[in-house]
Amino acid sequence: MEQNRKAVPRMKIVVLKSPRCLAGLLRLVFGIRNN
Repeated sequence: MEQNRKAVPRMKIVVLKSPRCLAGLLRLVFGIRNN
């Protein structure tokens, strides 16, 4: 549990720093789910 708590803020920072990458990832994930 401790590791997850430490990883979440890191993920948020990465998301904030690279919104374009996140958008591409979301498109990929939702695209796969829709198909």
